[in-house]
Amino acid sequence: MRALAVLVFFATVAQLAVATFVWELGEWYTFIRHGTELATAYQDTLGDEVLGTLGAFVGAVVVLRRVGKGAGTTHRPVR
Repeated sequence: MRALAVLVFFATVAQLAVATFVWELGEWYTFIRHGTELATAYQDTLGDEVLGTLGAFVGAVVVLRRVGKGAGTTHRPVR
């Protein structure tokens, strides 16, 4: 069970970190490449990436706690 928890944790962090990266690529393509923010875009993107990854860790902890409590299961104890 412990190995499953570690797998769920890292899979959640990886998925959310990739989603942050994809979001930043979309933001660059849409707003920054021809805009006036090109000079400060690198710092802004780094900050967004750090905050997005920290948010991924928080999200992974929430998911791990819910999985640990059996959230989403349909198993009912037999009486």
